[in-house]
Amino acid sequence: MAAEAPNDRNETHWDYDPSAYIGDGTFVLAMCRDLRGDIWIGAEDKGLFRFDRGARQWGQFKAGDGIADDNVYALACDQQGRVWAGTLNRGVSVYNGKEWKNYDFHNGPIGERIFDIEVCPKDGDVWMASSAGLTRYSIRDDKWLDYTRVDRLPSEQVSALAFDQNGDIYVGTACDGVVIGRASDRYKAWTQNRSTNGMPLTPTGAGLPVNLINDLLVAKNGVVYAATTAGLAWSNDRGRSWRFIRGEDWADKAKGLRRGPPRGWKESVAKTLLPEDYVSCLAEDPSGMIWMGFRRKGYAVFNPANLSVQALEAKGASGRDFARTILPLDQGRAWVGWYKAGASLAQQDIPTRGMPAAGGKEARAAPADAHSPAFPTPRNAGREHPRLLVFRHALASIQKTPEPHCDADGEAKGASAISLGEDWLTTGTWIGRYGRFMHALCAMNPPFDFGTGTVDAPYDSYIGEHTRKFPFNVQETRAEFVGDRPIPKNLMVEDGLRYWIHWLRTDNPRCLQVPERYGGGRRQAEWDDHGEAYPFAWEGPHIFFDLVVSDGSRQAKEGEKRRHPGVFLLSLYFMNKDGHAGNNRFRDYEIIIKPIVGDGLFWEQKPGWEDRFDALPALAAARVRDFWGGVYKQFLIREGEYTIKIGRNYSFNTILSGIFLDKVAGDVGAPITMTDAAWAGCADGAAGHSAAEDKR
Repeated sequence: MAAEAPNDRNETHWDYDPSAYIGDGTFVLAMCRDLRGDIWIGAEDKGLFRFDRGARQWGQFKAGDGIADDNVYALACDQQGRVWAGTLNRGVSVYNGKEWKNYDFHNGPIGERIFDIEVCPKDGDVWMASSAGLTRYSIRDDKWLDYTRVDRLPSEQVSALAFDQNGDIYVGTACDGVVIGRASDRYKAWTQNRSTNGMPLTPTGAGLPVNLINDLLVAKNGVVYAATTAGLAWSNDRGRSWRFIRGEDWADKAKGLRRGPPRGWKESVAKTLLPEDYVSCLAEDPSGMIWMGFRRKGYAVFNPANLSVQALEAKGASGRDFARTILPLDQGRAWVGWYKAGASLAQQDIPTRGMPAAGGKEARAAPADAHSPAFPTPRNAGREHPRLLVFRHALASIQKTPEPHCDADGEAKGASAISLGEDWLTTGTWIGRYGRFMHALCAMNPPFDFGTGTVDAPYDSYIGEHTRKFPFNVQETRAEFVGDRPIPKNLMVEDGLRYWIHWLRTDNPRCLQVPERYGGGRRQAEWDDHGEAYPFAWEGPHIFFDLVVSDGSRQAKEGEKRRHPGVFLLSLYFMNKDGHAGNNRFRDYEIIIKPIVGDGLFWEQKPGWEDRFDALPALAAARVRDFWGGVYKQFLIREGEYTIKIGRNYSFNTILSGIFLDKVAGDVGAPITMTDAAWAGCADGAAGHSAAEDKR
């Protein structure tokens, strides 16, 4: 469809406001400008919009128009004029000016979910940050290349990309800091920059403030900027050292720590602060100003010359609070994409410095034929999938750890875990794929779960120590008596884990299936830490659960040897069912797996237990964000005893829908990459399925 836009009489100036067409109720996540000057806007659940500047018309592409998915999270235009659109769980779609061609994880990028796409200015290669690592499409060789832990990439949890003029790539990770690859050695060695001291308790300082990276930008002068959950960081020496500046809420976070600020801490006074700690996106305009988006405070412009900040907009009631992408234009203008309120025209008042280069995310070279370049050749779908190599590498790594010993009762002691990846494709259709050894469907029978918490994998769930007391809610609990005594009026009770059913029956495929023995169908239910009742700057409460995993086949006959003893695939399912409404849009978690904090399951929670958890070494970590579409976060674990934290991460409330365990029985990879043949002969694990089934 197309709609006429107001005529811009001055071709060099952009003063058209897109909000008349891309308005409230549109969840914008990506924007780019192509070689013709057309602007493309990717949105969640509404596909892809194009503003044809020459025809003065809007167009829209959805799944029925050739694009693979109605959810577009990343956009870029390559030097041949092709537009690349990264999707929720169908890989990448490429437009050559006439038609679309789709590349999923079988014949294109290594992962089904695409978080970012960038074009290398040195050779024109297209790089994609995916749910399974980095993929590079080589223009010269017409070939797809992958970078994972097998290639010594420090983290496959990649979320943001940026290039400098040398072709060096800067990779922002979800929870592992910034990773840098140099073009001079053909990206064979990788350098990792990490924060090592936890969230700083100062408004400015040296280093990365945290390891949770939301976006990256390399400015025209070579300065590298990192948008983090705890402020803006920048490096003047190509990533060797960093400085940071925090948001206005930094001191509230220090005061909101579980134990409060440390003794002797004083609130420092900073000359400049950002409107908010959580920086969501970055862009540079033609004058060299740095535009920043925030989760709850709109957007601002940062002047690198004097480190000043101009806050421009924060209108929560209209949905113009969560800025997800910014496309600078000229004359101090930009289009801002909002996660609820569509797109709008922005204007900053800082005097420009007259730098002529165009800003924003756009291609930098004109092709010979920008309208119908050839499509990339699909990856050979018959080859062994590279995610199998990643799985085998992870399996070999975890098997190098000492095998857990058994106590007098035969229970496994010790713990070992490694982050494996994520699955955005399966969504709620888990039966036959996950949970054959054990599954817990959180809160589906409140105050209980549905599942098979067998003697080999019992669990216990609770929230953190940092809580308040709340009035007892008779209506919510439907209880009026304790024993034979009426519940006193104004009774205050300790907070605890909540069990919620939102949709008792639903056809929404993102909601988990209910096994037939429990009635069948689908149901939306979840554990909830009640975080919505606490300030955003409050540390916690968080969801915790203890999991004890014991391989029932350990009692094998003497002389028998299992091929991969005691290794399991742990999958945690998250679905932000109301993530398009209010503060639910802000959910963003950090998963941390550690050895069990107590003395076995159902241990007595004495004051200070969370301090003991914090002191334990982390075995594995992952981050959960933008999960409206539903995602399984996955880990390999050995039999043992674990405490798993789903950290609220200063967002809204923490929720979890399902826990699934599958025993690893052979050289198999993540289930979504499997064929029937690959699963044939496995003694245990998820059921096999074909590539055709993946396309359902």
